[in-house]
Amino acid sequence: LVQFWPTPRKTAETLLIRREGDDVLFLNNLRHQPDTALNLRIPLSRTKVPAVMAVLGKEGLIRGEDYRGVEVVSVILPVPDSPWFMIAKIDEREAFAEWHFRSLLMLALLFGLAACIVAAGLILWQRDKKAQFRALYLSEAALRANVERHSVTLRAIGDAVISTDCQGAVEFLNPPAEELTGWKQEEARGRPLGEVFRIISEETRVPSEDPVAKVLREGIVVGLANHTILISREGTERPIAGSGAPIRDEADEITGVVLVFRDQSAEREAREALRRSEARYRETLDGMLEGCQIISSDWRYVYVNDAAASHGRKERDEFPGRTMMDVYPGIETTHLFGVLQQAIKDRHPRRLENEFNYPGGDRGYFELSIEPVPEGLFILSIDITERRLAEQELRRSTERRRFLVDIVENAQQPLAVAYSDGHIGVFNRAFCELTGYDPEELKESDWNETLTPPEWRQIEAEALGEAARGGKPVRYEKEYLRKDGTRVPIELLVHAIKDESGEIRYYYAFVTDITRRRRKEEKIRHLTAVLHALRKVNQLITHEKDRDRLLQRACEILTETRGYKSAWIGIRDPGGGLHAAAESGIGEKFTSVRSELERGAWPECCRNALGGTGVAVVYETASNCPKCPLSSDYRDAAAMAGVLRHSDRDYGVLVAALPVDVAGEGEEQSLFMELVGDIAFALFSIESDRRERERALAALRDSEARCRKLFETSTDGILIADIETGNLRYANPAICRFLGYSGAEFTTMSMADLHPETDLPRVMADFEAQLKGVKTLAQEIPCRRKDGCIVFADVNAASITLDGRACLVGFFRDISERKQAETEREKLQDQLIQAQKMEAVGRLAGGVAHDYNNILSVIIGYSELAMDKVRAEGPLREDLKEIYDAANQSRDITRQLLAFARKEVVTPETLDLNATVESMLKILRKLIGEDIDLAWHPGKVLWQVLMDPSQLDQILANLCVNARDAIADVGRITIETGTVTIDGDYCSEHAGFIPGDFVLLAVSDDGCGMDRETMENIFEPFFTTKGVGKGTGLGLSTVYGIVKQNNGFINVYSEPARGTTFRIYLPGQSGDISGKPKIIDEQVPNGNGETVLVVEDEISILKLTERILTRCNYKVLLAKSPSEAFKLAEVHSRELSLLITDVVMPEMNGRELADQLKKLCPGIKCLFMSGYTANIIVHRGVLDEGIQFIQKPFSTRGLAAKVREALDK
Repeated sequence: LVQFWPTPRKTAETLLIRREGDDVLFLNNLRHQPDTALNLRIPLSRTKVPAVMAVLGKEGLIRGEDYRGVEVVSVILPVPDSPWFMIAKIDEREAFAEWHFRSLLMLALLFGLAACIVAAGLILWQRDKKAQFRALYLSEAALRANVERHSVTLRAIGDAVISTDCQGAVEFLNPPAEELTGWKQEEARGRPLGEVFRIISEETRVPSEDPVAKVLREGIVVGLANHTILISREGTERPIAGSGAPIRDEADEITGVVLVFRDQSAEREAREALRRSEARYRETLDGMLEGCQIISSDWRYVYVNDAAASHGRKERDEFPGRTMMDVYPGIETTHLFGVLQQAIKDRHPRRLENEFNYPGGDRGYFELSIEPVPEGLFILSIDITERRLAEQELRRSTERRRFLVDIVENAQQPLAVAYSDGHIGVFNRAFCELTGYDPEELKESDWNETLTPPEWRQIEAEALGEAARGGKPVRYEKEYLRKDGTRVPIELLVHAIKDESGEIRYYYAFVTDITRRRRKEEKIRHLTAVLHALRKVNQLITHEKDRDRLLQRACEILTETRGYKSAWIGIRDPGGGLHAAAESGIGEKFTSVRSELERGAWPECCRNALGGTGVAVVYETASNCPKCPLSSDYRDAAAMAGVLRHSDRDYGVLVAALPVDVAGEGEEQSLFMELVGDIAFALFSIESDRRERERALAALRDSEARCRKLFETSTDGILIADIETGNLRYANPAICRFLGYSGAEFTTMSMADLHPETDLPRVMADFEAQLKGVKTLAQEIPCRRKDGCIVFADVNAASITLDGRACLVGFFRDISERKQAETEREKLQDQLIQAQKMEAVGRLAGGVAHDYNNILSVIIGYSELAMDKVRAEGPLREDLKEIYDAANQSRDITRQLLAFARKEVVTPETLDLNATVESMLKILRKLIGEDIDLAWHPGKVLWQVLMDPSQLDQILANLCVNARDAIADVGRITIETGTVTIDGDYCSEHAGFIPGDFVLLAVSDDGCGMDRETMENIFEPFFTTKGVGKGTGLGLSTVYGIVKQNNGFINVYSEPARGTTFRIYLPGQSGDISGKPKIIDEQVPNGNGETVLVVEDEISILKLTERILTRCNYKVLLAKSPSEAFKLAEVHSRELSLLITDVVMPEMNGRELADQLKKLCPGIKCLFMSGYTANIIVHRGVLDEGIQFIQKPFSTRGLAAKVREALDK
């Protein structure tokens, strides 16, 4: 859009420019000059140039001269918010061409109008004069016409004429009538018509009615019957056709009859010949392998042969009389239909390849030749589906008749038919134009002798032989000799046509002029050679640093690759003379060129290139450069010269000879510019090498100084080792500090001395991977210090060359602190995982507590009730006792799980640890047996602890049982107490501890002990080292849970065969020690008839509670939900003494229910029960001080005692 106007103008273009210094810079490529974007500059002194006017402030419509020096009309507009200007211009000659043409046309019309007015006046004047003469002339002419009309007309007419009088007697015979009847006029005059004009019916041989008599009788024009035969006087019979008409006078009376007839013998023969010809044509078309169709102008099928029908996969009888749209629905929307419409409109032939989509989805491809014919369009279709993109196989009928001559004659494809003797029989106009011969000359010429050059005749004979043997068309290339002696390259597709005996009758060939294709191929070959030369020159530039060898080899490459016929390079000295030169493909003639160059006489092409844009092309060098010694060598080529220019310096010129056809191509010149630019850059590089080497040496010295400083001051250790020997050569101070060796000691060591022997293969493999580039960093490389310690470092190694030897430099970064931090992180991660695991198991244990406790409540309660109903000595009581004991054991397991999960419902008390332990000693001694000694070492002054006494009993029982199982025969278990203060330093090294004052409880044994792997799992639930059936795996898990629930810590110390010590730390408490232990009364307390309201959503628990309390002399009211409880409370508000309610219920929790009922019954007391875990119950506010609570499952005695306690409180 920027380069061209959106209208078809030849010279219009749009420019983008901006000012740059004292020049105007063109920002886009120009239409009339290539490669100008950011390259073309025009000085501001050229004020007639619209681009200069734009930057000088002019806008709007102006006239001037563009960069070519051509006068143009321009429109200048600045681009808003930028220093750019946009210029739209067009040549004045094109801009005003239409105006000049219309001015001349108007002037011509004015002169024509004036001439017409003068002529009209003359015509009017002469018309009056001629009118008088015309009247006289017409009257005389009419008289003469009346006299001569009948005789001239009747004698000159081609048909036979006989006239008779009103009696039917012959009066006149014209010559054709005399010839057909065999009678002369003189002989026939006066005779009856039937005697002269004898006619019979061809079919019946019966004489036909006299036509004259019928005309005289009926007075109308009558015609002869069909199949009428005229018998001449000699007896010759001829088919005739004719008619008779009356001759009337002025009174409309019949005065005679005129009979006109003609001989139909020739017509019949012509019709028969035409019928036979049409039959032959139709037979020929029917038998053709190509599809033939004739379509009328209203798109109806006139004719379709079998091949055309098969192409459409239809039957032939589906076409006649139907339109294309009927046979092929939707064809009117295709490209083919548009081509057919255009062919009918402009009556020009068309050739195209058409893609046909069959209804089933298949596709067919056809080559169509569309020729206008009188009936409409003739379409010749060839199925090319199998060779669409390959060979275009044309199958033409060999028996061409007149019907196909017009098609062949007007075809754009040259076509010829030659007989086996070489005689050219049929050809079209395109073939004549291709060869330059007239049709008459070609008809008498020989295929080989006239058109085929001698060197091609053997090739053609072989091709024709192949076509004759194979039965398939043969495609090959050759040259034709034109009439003017020139040669034209062609491609032939030849078909061999044989007769019934298998002999070749003739060949027909489709001829294609491949001149343009040959030129394109030659251009591609040349550009390929130039690109190959350019690549080889670039390869040469990368390694050749000698200027003369570079120039000579570059010239040789340009000619070796056949990109250029010859090439030479001239390097100019500051005075304009020759400094150096090289050539290839010229030889001794270059001596004279060198002499001219040495004295400063550079050829015209070189001067044009140096003074222009950098490239100059000279055609017809013999006339344009007559003084050049090489002009004769360039007689069939063009000379292209390019300036060797780099960084605004001209080094010289490269001149090459190349084909004329490609010299003017923009792509060719662009590649040539790239070539000269690369050579110029090489010259610049060679010239700069010396200065660069000097600068490089200075930079190398500076770099060495900087590297040495970095080497000495680097915080990373650096070692340099010889790759071949493995010996260390250099070490910086950092590596000396890291490994403890001095620099001198390192030089006596090898790489193998730095690393442990067991790790050396892996270390060396890492270094080799770094050298190959497979690995960038070798991590955690073990290094041996001078003192023998192993330290670790990340090492980055690379290969260098030092003093001509391959060396390995390694950068060692101490990662000791990082390794230590990673160890600590892993330890903390393990502790976190263990804590998360224990927490997950705890959540699992607490989740099943509620439902499990409800079930156990039912089992325990009904077992007790059942045992009270049977005799003490009966067998059923023993069974019920087993069920009762098993349920209690299950309750203990549930409590152990909840204790481990730290969710057991507890009632903590302030305890004296020594007193509590002493109260347990008797039971513990019985528990561990007589073979094991139990030692008790109480601390003298202890702080109090806050915990449930039953939990302390569980801790001691579980630890002592585990200690007993760890002692094989006899042994000792020691229990001791004390006080400990834990500070922050201890907590930082022991995860899970917090600073504070703690009471210590330690249990030790001298049993088998544990290894580290066992110690890591002892607190996990269900983990046990005992045999099957000897342990549940919940003992230590329970201890762990109880300690954590009471905000304490536990440590284990054990070694195999040396015993185990468990040290438990419980937070110390201040205050008085609680009173004496409670005395448990085994008697089941009964009630005094109090009314108790029980609210429970579990029906089985509700019924069990009713049974137990009823037996204990209580009046029980049952409610399955808080709403039912409210209804009962409203009715029995005065008599209610106690509310027993579940804590967690659907409508509201137990605490909310109790609060609501106290409003109705202010004096009512409450007892809460639940099977949920401690955290759920605490959340409901049930375990607040002074609140009565019973944990499910409960026994009969437990429930009765708790009810009595709640009522008596």
